[in-house]
Amino acid sequence: MMQSENNQLLLAQAKALYLNGIRKFPKFVTLRIDYANFLQSRMRDRKGALNELSNAEKAKPSLDQQFMIFRQRKIIEDELAEGQEHGGMDFIAALNFENMFRTFKSLIEKSASLHFEFWNHLMDDSPDLVRLSVSGAKINTSINAVEDHWKKLSRMSSNAPKALKLYATYLIEVLNDKETGNE
Repeated sequence: MMQSENNQLLLAQAKALYLNGIRKFPKFVTLRIDYANFLQSRMRDRKGALNELSNAEKAKPSLDQQFMIFRQRKIIEDELAEGQEHGGMDFIAALNFENMFRTFKSLIEKSASLHFEFWNHLMDDSPDLVRLSVSGAKINTSINAVEDHWKKLSRMSSNAPKALKLYATYLIEVLNDKETGNE
């Protein structure tokens, strides 16, 4: 009993040290990978490990670090698929959906920004037609990217209220398509 309490204290201390190190060195990818390994192997926190691997990917890892992230993620996904046949893959799908949703949200923000820039330039006394044409082309590309991502998101999960609400708001507020946005 006493050894179990000591182990818990040591694990809590190690976790605190990792978090302190990550706070001081947020772009140190190797530390994040090691912390993900610690979470997965010692703390049995697979979700936390996958989140930490995602954070490590955002810090622009080198090629060998990318491989270590891929390998660690593969191990965790395999464990989830084996150990939790009922919910393991659902968790991975939910994590993929969250990543896709973040990308979707940033595409909508980019599209709204392009629309804003276009309309501001159009309100000038003598707008540059070439610049308007280029802005219009960028807007069309961004609209297509948002629609493609929306189709992918809706295929992943037909019941995603926050994604649906965001897309409806985008349609109504940015594209001024009230009919489709209210459906």
